[in-house]
Amino acid sequence: MLEDEAADSLTENKEARAKKLWQMADAVCFDVDSTLCTCEMIDEFAKYLHCYEVVRFTEGTMNEKEPKLTSGGEALVAELHRRFIPVYLISGSFFPVILPVAKILKIPETNIYANEMFFDENGFCIGFDETRATSDSGFKDFGKAAVCRKLKDEKGYRNLVMIGDGMTDLEASAQADLFIGFGGNRCRDVVKRKTLWFTYNFGTLRTSLINK
Repeated sequence: MLEDEAADSLTENKEARAKKLWQMADAVCFDVDSTLCTCEMIDEFAKYLHCYEVVRFTEGTMNEKEPKLTSGGEALVAELHRRFIPVYLISGSFFPVILPVAKILKIPETNIYANEMFFDENGFCIGFDETRATSDSGFKDFGKAAVCRKLKDEKGYRNLVMIGDGMTDLEASAQADLFIGFGGNRCRDVVKRKTLWFTYNFGTLRTSLINK
């Protein structure tokens, strides 16, 4: 019983510390797949094309299939915008897939960090840009941690927050000032265990900002 109470107290202290950092955020980075969107966007697009290999696609084609946004995400981003807090999308998916999400959320294209495809003269995908930080993870100059470090170095952010559901998002905690785990679409136990603050809905984050 005492051990359980001690564990609960430790969790509460961690969350309280995380909430203070969240309320001081001067930039917020979101994962997209299974975080701001309810599904893995690239998988959904492959299904839309009725194929297993994703070939050339255009912004117009993507706009025909509107992204499925996670409940509360749009309101949270709007609240951040209202407070003039810059919002970024960091994804291992591809830029044209992420762009419609950014447009709905009124996030500038320049605030998207995602992969870019290469096409041949016939319009078939022949690879992707392996120099982009989002093209890999786990290495010094790659992954979401590298993007967070770049933003802090170039923009001077002092309280940058990363929000996501997966391990590649958790890796960003090495450079972000706060990582918030999100389990509203997929709950990954390892992420839940290793984050200061884990939430299942965006409403909690928005309320924390409003009530600070």
